[in-house]
Amino acid sequence: MNFLGDIPYGFSKPVMLQQLDVSHNHLTGTLTSLAELLVLTELDISYNLFMGLCVDCCLNCDAGRNFTRCTHSSDKQRGLTKFQTAMVALGTSALMFAVVIGLGFMLQCRKREKHDIVEIYDDKEDGSLFHKVMVATEDLNDKYIIERGSHGTVYKVSLGSIDRLYAVKKLMFGASKEGNMSIVREIETVGKVRHRNLVKLEDFWMRKDYGLILYRYMHNGSLHDILHEVYPPPFLDWSIRGNIALGTAHGLAYLHFDCDPAI
Repeated sequence: MNFLGDIPYGFSKPVMLQQLDVSHNHLTGTLTSLAELLVLTELDISYNLFMGLCVDCCLNCDAGRNFTRCTHSSDKQRGLTKFQTAMVALGTSALMFAVVIGLGFMLQCRKREKHDIVEIYDDKEDGSLFHKVMVATEDLNDKYIIERGSHGTVYKVSLGSIDRLYAVKKLMFGASKEGNMSIVREIETVGKVRHRNLVKLEDFWMRKDYGLILYRYMHNGSLHDILHEVYPPPFLDWSIRGNIALGTAHGLAYLHFDCDPAI
């Protein structure tokens, strides 16, 4: 039980005690507290740290005390039984097995994560649309910026005609690989969404430190621009405002309830 300290004096109370086994602990001191156990005939105190031998511990081991077992080992380093040795060996083997499994799992996760990112790079980065976007924005030159926000910087992209106007959003990645992969998964999910009340995501590309998301360009700007930035502000009567609110609600309802998985 890994008991520590001296045997309490209270052990002398059960005066009719005949057998006592406190072996394989870390008990110290002497056995003075057992001196009054006059009918004690079997005592096992082996593998502890008691001082002195059994016959010197005030037990009066004379001819009138016929002990069937009175063993003691005062070695500072306790030995191990066969069962304990087997358990230690089993525990060590189990620990090594768990370490090997854990390392294999970590390597597999790293390999899969690296594979996912490289796959996105290979599929998207060398595409002609990506090249055209970078040429049209002169490698994302600041003069093409149309919006800066907490979620990224947006650039206007013109690919030659009014029908080919896009907005590309640049998302900076942080130091967390888990967070970066979460962004990738989210972009992949949103890329599959198609609804007339939601801006269509045309394509996306992952770089080492940032990601690019390509949207259809909204000619009239965002709702925030119309409500707060355009001067003079456009006249929006209650029927127009109602349609805006209803269209927004339809888009949110689609994301929450009709997408699989729901967003």
